[in-house]
Amino acid sequence: MYYNTTRETGEELAEATEKAASQNDRILDLYRSLPNTCLHAWTILNFLPKGVPITSVRRAITELHKAGNIERDVAIKAGPYQRRTYTYRYVRG
Repeated sequence: MYYNTTRETGEELAEATEKAASQNDRILDLYRSLPNTCLHAWTILNFLPKGVPITSVRRAITELHKAGNIERDVAIKAGPYQRRTYTYRYVRG
C-alpha cells in the first residue's frame, strides 16, 4: 500500500503504488528465504538496493505484520543509532 501523503495523481500515483507493492513483495521474499531468522528494518535495508529509505522498509514491515505474513519476535536489537528495534520473523502458512 502506498500512503499518498503528497497527493500524487495519475501516472505518478500509479508508479508509487506499484513500487510500494514491489518492495513489500521483495521484503516478504527475504523473510521467506530466512524462515527461522528474526530481522529488523536496518538488517533488511542491507539486502535492498542502495537508496531505499528506511521509512519504506518500516512501512513494508508494518503492512506485512498487519497482514499476518510476519510476526513480531520477543527479541529487540539495537539499530545503528543504538535505539531499540523490534525484530520480526516469517509466519509459515
